[in-house]
Amino acid sequence: MDRDEAEEQTLIYVDMLGFADLTEKHPRRIETDQQLSTCDRTVVSTAATQTQFNLFNRVLDCCIDDQPRHGGITAMLFSDCAFLNLGYSLRAAPLATDLMREFIKAGVPVRMGIGKGTFYSFGYSTDAGADSMLVSKSRFIGTAVVRAHDAEKCGGKGMRIFVHPEVDDLDNNHSDFRILNLPLPYEDANRELDYLHPEENQQAGQEDRNVFQAVDDMEIAAKEGNNECEWGDIKIQYDDTRSALNRMRESRSRAPFG
Repeated sequence: MDRDEAEEQTLIYVDMLGFADLTEKHPRRIETDQQLSTCDRTVVSTAATQTQFNLFNRVLDCCIDDQPRHGGITAMLFSDCAFLNLGYSLRAAPLATDLMREFIKAGVPVRMGIGKGTFYSFGYSTDAGADSMLVSKSRFIGTAVVRAHDAEKCGGKGMRIFVHPEVDDLDNNHSDFRILNLPLPYEDANRELDYLHPEENQQAGQEDRNVFQAVDDMEIAAKEGNNECEWGDIKIQYDDTRSALNRMRESRSRAPFG
């Protein structure tokens, strides 16, 4: 992706929700399920943390692999988050909506922020030195980085795509995405992207149901292993996701789901 560094660029910031708590509950990569009494073998399985981490990166990798034919991408991936630079808002918005649907279908809860501004890259490298020394560098700065991060951290809950106020070149004159005003705007986000199926046909209704069902399934899985006090803070993420999804449906003149 070759652009004048003085030209403003639009970044997507992706953050996996609940990963810190999941890691504390499942700190190991492999977990022992049980000790078989009939033999000396231990039954082991991949820990939930590792499974979630693998799914998160699989969705990102599929997205990144598909971008060269659309104009390229600069991607910075760190543990449970990522910055994606598509250059233009009109490329970032539809990709963000596609990504959100794929994450939800994969059972990975994420929240995103979209920010526009400057972006300067100072290089990326992984150096294996002597004495078992490994240094991985991903050095970049810019107001687009700060604003995308701030939009995701604006205070809104749920699996949503928050848009920073400086992203001023997105409107609803596009067939592949829609943008909605927030009922209560935040300082760092005043709108969000509608990530439901963009086409108005019978398939859209089924796709919407699939997204709602995936959210419900994720909530059921998340509830296991959490006490009542912990669950209150987690449940709001799913409640606000469903509320946002129903606002998206209503904006498209689709009946809200119960």
